Order: sequence, then C-alpha cells, then structure tokens
Amino acid sequence: MNKVDTYNTRRADKISVLIIYSLIILMILQSLIVGGVSEFLDMASKSSVVLVLVAIIYFLPINKYLRGLLFGIVPGLVTLVLFLMTFYSLDKHYILFATTTIITLYFKKELLIAYGIIMDIAIVIVYILKPENFVGQTQLITDFISLFILFNGSLAMLFFQTNWGRKLVDESMEKEHNAKNLFEKLQSTFKKIGASSNLLDSNIDKFNTSIQQTKESSINITSSIQEMAGAIQNEAASVSKINETMSNSLSGARQAQEISKGIALKSDGMSRKVEEGWNKIIQMNNQIGIISSAINSATVTVSQLQDSMDLIAEFLEGINQIAEQTNLLALNAAIESARAGEHGKGFAVVADEVRKLAEKSSKIVNDINTIIKDIFTKSQETSNMVNEGNNAVEEGKLLIDDISTYFDEIKNAFNETNTEILSGMKIIEQITEKFIDVQEQSENIARISEQNAASAQQVLATAKEENEQIMDVSSAVEEINMLSKELKNIISSEYEN
Repeated sequence: MNKVDTYNTRRADKISVLIIYSLIILMILQSLIVGGVSEFLDMASKSSVVLVLVAIIYFLPINKYLRGLLFGIVPGLVTLVLFLMTFYSLDKHYILFATTTIITLYFKKELLIAYGIIMDIAIVIVYILKPENFVGQTQLITDFISLFILFNGSLAMLFFQTNWGRKLVDESMEKEHNAKNLFEKLQSTFKKIGASSNLLDSNIDKFNTSIQQTKESSINITSSIQEMAGAIQNEAASVSKINETMSNSLSGARQAQEISKGIALKSDGMSRKVEEGWNKIIQMNNQIGIISSAINSATVTVSQLQDSMDLIAEFLEGINQIAEQTNLLALNAAIESARAGEHGKGFAVVADEVRKLAEKSSKIVNDINTIIKDIFTKSQETSNMVNEGNNAVEEGKLLIDDISTYFDEIKNAFNETNTEILSGMKIIEQITEKFIDVQEQSENIARISEQNAASAQQVLATAKEENEQIMDVSSAVEEINMLSKELKNIISSEYEN
C-alpha cells in the first residue's frame, strides 16, 4: 500500500525563496562595497531577473518537488553563469555550496540525485569553457577534480542526511496522523460513554422509583403478615383448647359405649356400625416464598375452619337431640321396668345409668357448643385480618397464588332399631362414634392451624428477608448512580480539556 506524502513543501518553498533572496542581497551589497556604484547597479540589474524568476517559480502551478528542484538549480546555474562572466572568485564557490542546502529542505533523495546530475554536468561545461574563471589562473585539472569530488562528496553526505531525515519526517507524520485518529476515536468514545451515562442515569432513576414503590409495598405486606400470624396463633390456641375438651368428652363417651355393648347383649345385638371416613389433604406450593400463596391459603383455611365449626355445631345439635331422645327412652324404660316389678329391676338400673349418661352428654355438648361459638368469633376476626392482608398484597401488586385446600365433609348414616331399647343402645354407640369423629376433626383442625402458623412465620421471615434485599438493592442503585455521575464529570472535564 502506497503511503500518502503529507510533507508540507510550501514551508520549504518559503525558506528557499528567503535563502535565494538573501544570497542575492549579499551579492549586491558585496558589489557595492567592492566595485562601487557602477558595479552595484550592474549587479542589481542582473539580479532582478533572478528575483523575478524565483517569484514566478514560487507561484507557478507545477509539481511541488519540481518547484523545489528549480529553487535549487536556478541559484546554482546563476552562480555558474557568473563564473563564465567574471573572473575567479572564491566566494562564488561558497555560494555554489550554499545552494545545495536548498535541495535538502525537501528531504527527497530523488530530488538531490537529479540536482547533483544537473549541477555536475553544468560544472563540467563551465570548466571546459572557462577553466581559469572556475579554478583560477593555474588551470590545474587536479584543482578541478578536488573541487568536483568535494562538491559531490558534500552531495553524498547530504543524500544520507536527506534519506534519514525523510524517514524521520514520514514517521513523525505517521505518528501525528495516528495520534490524531486516536484522539478522534477517544473523543468519539467519550461521547458514546457520555450518551451511555445519560441513558444509565435515566434507567437508574426509573429503577430507583420502582425500588422505592416495591419497598413501600413490601413494608405494608410485612405488617399485614405479622397481624395475620398473630391471629393464626390465637386460632391455633383456641383449637387446641377445644381438642382438649373433646378428649375429656371422649372418655365419657367410651364409658357409654361399654354400657351400650352390655345392653346390646340383652337386646339381641346392635345393628351394624356406621362407617364414616373423611380425608384431609393440604397442598401447599413448593415456593413458600410467594407471599400471595400463603395469604390465600390462610384465607381458605379460615373459611373452611368456619365451615368445620358449623359442621361441628350441627353434629353437637344432633348429639343433643340424641341425648334428649335417650333420656326419654330411659324414662320410658324406667316406667316399663316399674310395671314389670321384680323382673324389671335390673333393667331399671340400666335405664337410670343411660339417663345419667344422656344428661352428662347433653351438658358436655352445651360446653362444647359454647367453646365453638368462641372459636367461631375468633375465626371471624382472623378472617377479617386475613382479608386485610390480602388487600395489602393487592395494593402492593405482588403475586399471590391460591393454595387449594379441600375438605371432605363427614357423612354419617344412622339406622334406627325396631324397638325403643335397641334404638337407645344404637344411639349411645353413635354418640361415642360422633365424639371420636369430633376429636379427630379437632386434631386435624389443630394440625392445620399449626401448619398455618408455621407457614405464616415462614412467609413473614421470607418477607423480611426480601425487604432487606430490596433495601440492599436500593443502596446499590444509589452507589451506581453516584459512580455514573462521577464518570460523567470526568468525561466532561476530559472532553473540555
């Protein structure tokens, strides 16, 4: 690839013109001092031609290096013409050597070679025509050879100087060009960095605004979850209390069941037992961290808990009715045993025990019903708190997924016996089964409440951790914003310099 010649020859042209004009002025002054006014006028008239010729060459639209060659040759040839027109003078040789410096200003070895060839030919011609004017009166060939070798030796040294100088000039020009390109690229890079910094600042401001909104929503959610966790813990305590009461009731129910077995032997057995099954399944999402899922789970749990309380109330109402019927049956049995006389005394004792158990069952049912009403009230309060937590989540625009909870209701079937006694025994057995079912459901409710409390604590811990992470992200965004502003200030100061 050819290199572009960026060397400024116009500066060399100006210096060449200055050197030529200076030499001519010195020659004119010398003629005035040595030859007087007449010699001065003669030299001035002849020199004016050279001055005009040099000016024409300077403004002539030709190749820049051809112009430099002419600037070097013209004063040299004029000096050689003076050798032909005047007598021998040593100062003309000085002027001839001085013209070689003009060629070296262009740092072009080809130009120096052309100058040397032309001047060598001209010097040989001058020596042939006027040897006495060029080397003096001796006219010795050895003097000419010495001058010729000295002149060409000077040109040879100037050749190497020009060659090396040209390389330095080209290298400096190339480095200047590269430095200029690098500076332009650096300016372009600064502009891009500045534009990127502005875009980064804009994105940081938007992100910071979003972080602040998220932080406020997270604080509201954390507060709501704390209230919900407290309500769930209170609910778990109430369920535990009712479970304890049901355990105590179950002991009495089992005693009644033992009595009913004895009665069943005398009343030709009892009808088949009623099987009842119920299944409780809770599926919670693997990502406990999703706060909305936990809140909806709590909402469903509270709602189903209220439904379960309603079922328990219905069961207890049924048990209460059964106890009243049992009491009536026991009363009828006592009346019948009184009529039977001695044969009915044993059965009267059994009927009295059945009546006592029925009254005790009725009292226990009333106590349980009171506790259930208290639990229902607390469940309603918990439901309100959960709804408030759900509203806070919706306002915070956080994702909450519903946890599906399924409850299977207890199905019971009762078959009445054909006789009043067998019906009474069956009712007692059913009471025992009901107490067992109620206790199991109470235990399940207690487990659900404990699971909800644990889930609420996990959700609360996750919300707090997420809130701390949001605070960390907010601090990091502030630091990035400060660094971006510092970078913009540095770029602005560097770009202005």
